[in-house]
Amino acid sequence: MSGHLKRKSEGQELRDESSQKRARLAKIPVLVDFTAQEFHHQVYTPIASLLPSPFGIRPELDGDMEKILRKFGPVVETTYKASSAAGNRLTLRQTIQGTCNSEDVVWVDPLLPLVLESGEGLFLTHRDGSKKVIRMKRVADANVFKWFAYVQQGTKLTINGQRYPSHDDFVVGPIPAFSIIEYDDRAVFLYVDRQSVDYRPSGPDNSTFTEYGLRLVNGLGSDIEQALQRYGKSATDTSSGDEPTGGRFALRVQPEKQPEDVDSCSYFRWRMDEWKLLRKRSGVKVDDAAKPAGSGRSPEWLVDTVMFRAIASVTTAIELENGVPFAQLDEGSYQMARGGSPSSVIGRRGDLILPFNTTQGGTHWMVVHVKDTADGPEIHCYDSGNHSHLYEGKIKTVVRYSLWFDDDINKQPSMDITHHRVAQQPSGWECGYLTILNAWCIAFGMTPSADAGPAVSYSRITDVIDMINLTMSGFMDSATIRAFFRCVKFVEPSSDNIADDRHFTRTVPFLNRYTMGKYFGERKRLERNPHSPTDRLDLETIKYILHHSSPLQDIDTQTPSQVLESFDNWLKHRKLIPSKDQTPLSPVSPATMRLTFALAGSVEELRVPFPDDARLRQKIWNIYHKLLKKQGHLGKAREARDKDKAEGSTPTQESAPSDDINYPYEDSNLVVLNRLNMLPTNDVLSANEIANIRARTAPSRIKINFKKYTRQ
Repeated sequence: MSGHLKRKSEGQELRDESSQKRARLAKIPVLVDFTAQEFHHQVYTPIASLLPSPFGIRPELDGDMEKILRKFGPVVETTYKASSAAGNRLTLRQTIQGTCNSEDVVWVDPLLPLVLESGEGLFLTHRDGSKKVIRMKRVADANVFKWFAYVQQGTKLTINGQRYPSHDDFVVGPIPAFSIIEYDDRAVFLYVDRQSVDYRPSGPDNSTFTEYGLRLVNGLGSDIEQALQRYGKSATDTSSGDEPTGGRFALRVQPEKQPEDVDSCSYFRWRMDEWKLLRKRSGVKVDDAAKPAGSGRSPEWLVDTVMFRAIASVTTAIELENGVPFAQLDEGSYQMARGGSPSSVIGRRGDLILPFNTTQGGTHWMVVHVKDTADGPEIHCYDSGNHSHLYEGKIKTVVRYSLWFDDDINKQPSMDITHHRVAQQPSGWECGYLTILNAWCIAFGMTPSADAGPAVSYSRITDVIDMINLTMSGFMDSATIRAFFRCVKFVEPSSDNIADDRHFTRTVPFLNRYTMGKYFGERKRLERNPHSPTDRLDLETIKYILHHSSPLQDIDTQTPSQVLESFDNWLKHRKLIPSKDQTPLSPVSPATMRLTFALAGSVEELRVPFPDDARLRQKIWNIYHKLLKKQGHLGKAREARDKDKAEGSTPTQESAPSDDINYPYEDSNLVVLNRLNMLPTNDVLSANEIANIRARTAPSRIKINFKKYTRQ
């Protein structure tokens, strides 16, 4: 560890004195039954940490966290205050991340040299190692591994500010992914997985509650007022403020765009350096990656899976962040349609940007673009070999049997094909690379240039290979790709800007052919059965609330229906929804969910982690789906809302979606990516890291004079 984290007073050892200093941060824990595979114990379940990981990207503390920190002992307090100044913090972060995996748990003692101890059955000991007091055990629960701590009698244990009785041996767990563990004379930071190294506690946003939501809970009086004040709003403030609308996912406020006074080639170069650093730090690995050319040799042909994944990573990102619909075929469905067997696209009638190969197994690749226009559906071909007209019959077969227009094979319309001239490949290996570049152009709403340019020349092919691999990894944005297109003059000068609704901040990671297949299969299943309750529910946050507000309930052994009923009772008991027999209010509404979390914090005296805007509808939405369907309320809810609309009266139900067509469901693309843990990462570089990269390769500035550009 850095010397900054090992400060001691002269002749005095720095010890954890939190047991004497700290006022209680949470209620006394209650034993609950926990049953999993070969595991049945009464356990204490720790609360989530109210402080961020000190070794993550953002260890800074805000005002509220500073107050919480003062409740801990000097070891923890000194670690946080020194962590931002520690020169080796980022190195330590990468070391911890590299050690975390599904089988190991890692802990760090800030007063000792860095030793990462990991693995099931290991012990936390006294500082001199003379006594083993806590044993870690990994337990399989519903295909997920959770960690528990067996604690010896007499051990004064505190986890995340919550102290545990020590009069008997006891078990604590599941341990949160990041935890601050203080026991006897030690304090350690524990990490269960890679993501926990950058852990930050969730907090409520600044959006306000709606007047209707407040009317539902007016019986709670001062409890609601206190809850609202805690979250920074007065109960009388009922303006909509920054209320999210429509349910669209956004990684950041705005995607980055290249400044117009910055040279495209230089901008592309330092953006690529930034993406490479982020990917290296993440440890993400891509299967079947595009391979660089050897010395004096041409690059290898791209395999089929790279063609499909590189295009899907971009189109899925555009759809995710902008709501622009794209149709997709995966490799298996494409081969079925190519062979004349009915398959099925996902996102029917959205723009289909398809890599098409001239023979089975692929000897030449081109782009086929199918789109619906006011004059009817059309097919457009972009071929770097300039002989797509020889394959019109096979192209029409693929489109027909993909069921792009209708799920009935006999209702597929006749479509004309338009062949577009694009940059021609100089030899035999470039078709795959040009197909991906042309596909990205079309997805951006840009027009590929017919001039060859240097895009796939030997001097540029390494850049193209790096872009493809970064894109499939989830580390690429629209601004970087556009800068490359402008740098090598790959697009028509009149079409070198991305359409307003096609910018994106991060590609969707398709790390191997299996993730592509899983995504495609899940999307297809949801689109065929949009009323599926089981697939669309994420109960983790609901379970969290019930665990901490009703510790005597055995939530983990309950079925999804029972969990929903328990939460329904929780809301009705607190008068968040009417308790009489009528259609309950759907907590898909952001206002309702904020109110629920505020109540959990006020009534239960807990700070319940609240998902930020980007995750709100991913984590909690339509939790009543199964109850509504079971009780026959789903149709009644629609009828009541339609009646209110027709009469022009104020709706008696809140709704999150701005378009009532999707109520009460979320976008299937978002749901599937969230369930498969494929949502783009939010990792970013620090301001200093970006400044260092851009200083090394400072872009040349250009002086704009009408439409003439002169380099200084």
